[in-house]
Amino acid sequence: MATVYTDEISLHLQGFLEQSGFEVVTVKGLGIERFEERPPVTESVTNEELLEFCIKVRESRPEADALLICSGYLPSLDLIVPLEKRCQIPVVSATPHVLRAGVRLAGLSGRVHGFGTLFDR
Repeated sequence: MATVYTDEISLHLQGFLEQSGFEVVTVKGLGIERFEERPPVTESVTNEELLEFCIKVRESRPEADALLICSGYLPSLDLIVPLEKRCQIPVVSATPHVLRAGVRLAGLSGRVHGFGTLFDR
């Protein structure tokens, strides 16, 4: 799990996932606690930086079955396909996949081609 948050917040997310039945093999965060205290997101963390951070998280635990990006604030949809190609595992990003789940709850398929493994299904 790659998060943009502090270790404390990231560990809470890990606990939630584990209580929900997932095995989390690693958690690494960028250390952001409050976005309003930082420069605009596009200046403070670029997509390239987030991409490289996620790759390092994946490389730290090659046995992982998937990579979860936890960031409700940074845009991550465009990172899914490049990360899947580089890491060779499905990538789940919190905001896009939560929105997809909402669409599915509304009775629609939520299938969108070109945005990664889970959107293709």
